Amino acid sequence: QGKEVAPPPLPKRERKIADKLIVLFLNNDVEEWPGLLQGSEIWLANAQNVFDRLMQRILKCTNREDEWSLRVVHRDLTTLHQQLLDKTGPFEEQLTLNQETDLVSEWVAPGPTAMTMEDKALCDNLMAYFEVRDPSEWYKVLRESKTWPVVAERFFYRIRDRLRTERSPRKVQKLKELQTGLRQIHQEVFGVEAPDTATLDTGTTDYRNIAQGRGEVDKTTQ
Repeated sequence: QGKEVAPPPLPKRERKIADKLIVLFLNNDVEEWPGLLQGSEIWLANAQNVFDRLMQRILKCTNREDEWSLRVVHRDLTTLHQQLLDKTGPFEEQLTLNQETDLVSEWVAPGPTAMTMEDKALCDNLMAYFEVRDPSEWYKVLRESKTWPVVAERFFYRIRDRLRTERSPRKVQKLKELQTGLRQIHQEVFGVEAPDTATLDTGTTDYRNIAQGRGEVDKTTQ
């Protein structure tokens, strides 16, 4: 492995800005870094200078612990910066509440047609919402929702779709618990069985004629 070479020295003003940004990251937990980078024009304008300055400081370090801390910052920031540019990881674009509501209102009887990417994204957002909440809260959410009856069929279809491809046993178990629990609550709230997950394949009647209730799942997912 070749010897590391320090980047050329930065102008004084740019060096000071880079050092201030490095201190900012060192003083915040890595979980908070995406929030610091997201939408930051200062970061985009100074990212390369920060990486250069980090490398300069790493190569000048005489303390092994300080050097390691800076190397970890350099590594994690490099990863996050690339994810920011690619809009992946914590920067992956999510549907806004208005976009989700528009998609729900535009849905028609599904028939056997495949789900769109927007359908999948909305259902995945709802899965994530339910997964981080105690099952004891699910009943209230479904009972007060007027949007749930509209999305229920595609939601259960999406769970089945993900179970087909999921390889993690832990994730499979969580999806099955979500599927079983919400189907049971759906039946208790609406007095009918949850939409058959095969409906989108067969083109049979869906459950969108269920009387819509009093609130919106969309609002609870903010």
